[in-house]
Amino acid sequence: MITTSVSVLGLLLSHYAGIHIDGYLGLAVAGIIIWSGIKIMRDTVNRLIGGKPDKTLGNVAISILLSYPQIKGIHDFVLHDYGPGRAFASVHAEVDAQGDVLEIHEVIDQAEQEIQEKLHLPINIHMDPVVSDQGGEGSPGRRIAKYLETYHPPLTMHDFRVVPGKSLIKLIFDIAVPVDTRQSDQEIIDAVSAFAAGLDPRYRCIITVDHDYFNSI
Repeated sequence: MITTSVSVLGLLLSHYAGIHIDGYLGLAVAGIIIWSGIKIMRDTVNRLIGGKPDKTLGNVAISILLSYPQIKGIHDFVLHDYGPGRAFASVHAEVDAQGDVLEIHEVIDQAEQEIQEKLHLPINIHMDPVVSDQGGEGSPGRRIAKYLETYHPPLTMHDFRVVPGKSLIKLIFDIAVPVDTRQSDQEIIDAVSAFAAGLDPRYRCIITVDHDYFNSI
């Protein structure tokens, strides 16, 4: 429709106004055709070899996982798209370290089956046993989590644990960082370590940075 309209416009201007712009209009039409071809090729290639994962599909899968009370939280959710009908997901599910292993394993199996049946999405769920932070709002874990919320975008932590000692207290945890975060991994580690040392000079942070690809889509 656009190319035909441009051709008609060129004829009208040439006939009634004596303006000969056929060459310029031809270039414009050629540009439109080239751009349309590139767009069609790109869409076709994405469908054949896989493209950006479906965020809606991922969010539905996450909501199903969190509907199970035995799953306290999730992290490291990754959704792979290998083309039509070839999606695959993996996730770490946080479960109570004091819970019954057989019961939790059964719940994980049920979650995998439900997602497969409802979304036709194969998913691999890794269980991460966690110990709840019993120190209240003043505990190092809670205070570091609050500090991470001040980042833009906010950062989150998981798998927090403490290795106590007389002169040195190790704080071991992971930080989920969106891939589009401006700060480097080392800058974040240094800043969080300095914040923890400000709470208590004995604190030494051992931090693993996880890049959150899904939430940055």
